[in-house]
Amino acid sequence: MTPPARLALPLLLLATPACRDAGVDLSEDVGSSDMRVVLTVNAGEGQTTVRAQASALLPNSGAVVLSAGDRFVLHDDPTRVLAAEPGGVTQVTTTPRNRGRIAVDLLRTGDRSLIDLGIEVPPPFTLEPVAPRAPWSSPITLRWDRTEGTYTTAIVVEGACAKKLVRPLVSDTGEYLVNGGEIERLDPRSPCTVTVSVVRTAPYSGSRELYAQATQSRSVVVELLP
Repeated sequence: MTPPARLALPLLLLATPACRDAGVDLSEDVGSSDMRVVLTVNAGEGQTTVRAQASALLPNSGAVVLSAGDRFVLHDDPTRVLAAEPGGVTQVTTTPRNRGRIAVDLLRTGDRSLIDLGIEVPPPFTLEPVAPRAPWSSPITLRWDRTEGTYTTAIVVEGACAKKLVRPLVSDTGEYLVNGGEIERLDPRSPCTVTVSVVRTAPYSGSRELYAQATQSRSVVVELLP
């Protein structure tokens, strides 16, 4: 064996497992029985974002990039193909639907397709408008349509000028008061624009083939004044 050949063989052996160490496989190399779909549905007032990710089950767990013609589609609208997100392997699409059950199909060309993997979206609701500007010392009163069920509700406040605030609610009362002192601004001397959201989350839904979560949220934007 020549010196270049002796050098190339160890490099090839090192390069082969490196792809698997990165935690990403091609779907054509993973059987359907060894695959799970991670589904996230975020419903809003205007549209719903549906994200799906194929993942290999243990012991070779990790993200799976769709290949060889494999594709995600919305179950009730096969013409709506989920596209790959820039910089990642998650597939995403939007739909005007914001209620009921939302499901995806993973259509496969070389193996069994994974069909009708979905989750029930929490009921939609209306969040009353609030004043677009308020002194930091004034509370922000949120009112929305309460509901019964096994959903969890949380208040989320976030913005570039403030630390993210999450307040889980013990029960969905349809009303919550956010005190200005709860929001930690990065510069208390300057106005701070934040998005205040009511987020309703459905119980986790899962099986061997599916891990799914769904939220229904409504938001208002408020400028907090010094």
